[in-house]
Amino acid sequence: LPPMFTGPLPSHCRAVLFDIDGTLADSFQLAFTATNKVLTNHQYDPVDAEQYHYGCRFTTPVRLATHAGLKPDDPEFEKVGRTLGQEFDELYISLVDETTAGFYPGIKELIDGLPGDVKVGALTNAAVAYAEAVLKANGVRARFAAVHGADDVPRPNPAPDGLLQCLREMEVDPGDAVYIGDSPSDGQAALQAGCASVAVPWGANKPEALVGFFDTIVHSVPSLADVLTPPTWEGGVHVLLDRDGVVNEDVGSPGVLTGEQVVLAAGADRAIRTLRERGCRVSLVTN
Repeated sequence: LPPMFTGPLPSHCRAVLFDIDGTLADSFQLAFTATNKVLTNHQYDPVDAEQYHYGCRFTTPVRLATHAGLKPDDPEFEKVGRTLGQEFDELYISLVDETTAGFYPGIKELIDGLPGDVKVGALTNAAVAYAEAVLKANGVRARFAAVHGADDVPRPNPAPDGLLQCLREMEVDPGDAVYIGDSPSDGQAALQAGCASVAVPWGANKPEALVGFFDTIVHSVPSLADVLTPPTWEGGVHVLLDRDGVVNEDVGSPGVLTGEQVVLAAGADRAIRTLRERGCRVSLVTN
């Protein structure tokens, strides 16, 4: 499906920043299992998948304290969150490999296919050590110019601090950058930082939960690639099409054609219209 709710993306994108869990890495089972192991180790009830996904919009300590049934105004909230969060991070990071936190199909190819002059960064609401471990396990760490987590920025998402810190290190203005995530807090951080934003629905949240928080919502990795690297006429793609047998059915003999002889090949009009809509220049060539 094509992207939804397309908003203003930079005309020349100089930096692409990614969230990690649910955006790059399919790590649900790893995180879900580690979460419940930590909770039950401390005699708290385990959570179900829906509760876990809801908690993913928060930092790890806040998420774990919430899963433990505490409220933010509880005097033990921060202490319990720190204790559970530290134990979770140690377990979580120790289990990272290409099988437990592998990239979604097509993600590595998307990163490898970004233009060389586009800088790449990562910002997660998990620990920075976890982000580093995931990128290394998937063989792409060298492509990332900046990597940060909730524990090494002044304030985590939805505050803009992490994105702004990444962009300072990358020497890119926020207006020339795109942040890609799977949680409303990612979109809120991008808005406050002045970045464009793209939501992916294959992580913790479905599209309906992301509407209103992002400039654009995509439905697949190929549609994400289309958004990040759209072809344009200026310096972009020029498509040359043969006539007989490609655009129109082959008439089988040379000479002057009459209107009755020209019959478009099935789907040719739709294909040409799609190319033009995507910014390609289309020309017809023939013998």
